Amino acid sequence: MQERMIRIRALLLALLLLTGFLLSAAFIAAESDHDCHSTECATCRLLAEADRALSADKLTTPAAAVPLLLLAACAAAVLLIKQQNAGFMTPVSSRVRLDR
Repeated sequence: MQERMIRIRALLLALLLLTGFLLSAAFIAAESDHDCHSTECATCRLLAEADRALSADKLTTPAAAVPLLLLAACAAAVLLIKQQNAGFMTPVSSRVRLDR
């Protein structure tokens, strides 16, 4: 039951992440023909930042890879810890009642 809950949480987190990516792409596509008359337009600044992040500059490519590397390192650490703790079965973790 515990593993099923973990899988459901992981699936929900993946769906939220995918939704965030898709909504971000939809916002950029919807506002790509943005026409503003202000010098301090928040939408224009946001689109410029997205363009800078998505461009193939030599400066932004390593900066964009850092979060992915951190995510991969965290996932590897979690899998390693889970694998190391897999052999430790105790009566408490097995939910064995010893009072009978």
